[in-house]
Amino acid sequence: MQPHSILHAYLACGSISIFANPSPSRSFDFSGGWLLVQEAGGVFTDVQGNPIDNIEVSLKKSTSLLVAGNARLHEKALKLLSGKE
Repeated sequence: MQPHSILHAYLACGSISIFANPSPSRSFDFSGGWLLVQEAGGVFTDVQGNPIDNIEVSLKKSTSLLVAGNARLHEKALKLLSGKE
């Protein structure tokens, strides 16, 4: 399995389209990737689609991740994960 940071970089440059991790990830580990993806126009939420912008960067704060290259792909992934499509 690849480290999150490299997967976020791949997504930001268009090498992959979607990254999902249903297991809790520490905010400290994904905060750099979050900024990279945001600046590239991607969408970064938990797997339920809740924004993670306000999560404290810490070794103790964790959440699931759903990251997509654009809003359309993110919405499609949310539907697939929720079983609505």
